[in-house]
Amino acid sequence: MQEYLFSKQELNLIKFLKTETPFRIWSDPIEYIFEYVDFYIALQIKCVKSFNLGYIIEGNKNSFKDSQLTQYVLKAKLEKVNNKYISQQASKQLSANEKVNEISVVRTLLYFCKYRRIKENPTYYEGDSYISNPDFELDEKLKIEKKFLADIGIVVHLNNRNLNCFIMENDDDFSTN
Repeated sequence: MQEYLFSKQELNLIKFLKTETPFRIWSDPIEYIFEYVDFYIALQIKCVKSFNLGYIIEGNKNSFKDSQLTQYVLKAKLEKVNNKYISQQASKQLSANEKVNEISVVRTLLYFCKYRRIKENPTYYEGDSYISNPDFELDEKLKIEKKFLADIGIVVHLNNRNLNCFIMENDDDFSTN
């Protein structure tokens, strides 16, 4: 199993967010911004791996390597940007000067199986590729080809609410609050 976890530098940024109250917290579909006076910390989505498992021909265990069914592994990336943050038209302010009480890292297990052609419509495929809690046991009947452990974001615990800042469904956007 390959792992795509927060680096030591990213974990240090999380510690900083816990101890230093951001001026404002912003969101848009592809990033979260923790704004300070002269810099900001961006939480973004990064594609760390793409691969092709192919598909299973009905009644045959062989697969084609030239399949168009590319899979992706996404993770969250934290980065300090040494510029003033300028909000965009799609940016939404989530918080102003609210103390961060705690931050939890959100980690998931991604697993991928080869696709199968659907008998009723051979131009479509189905497959068992999902996200799971890393602590849960997977069904042994699944023919898992690849597994990945990934840090997909954080939950920011404020006084009376939580901000869910993590990737949903291994998709190219964050959860909405």
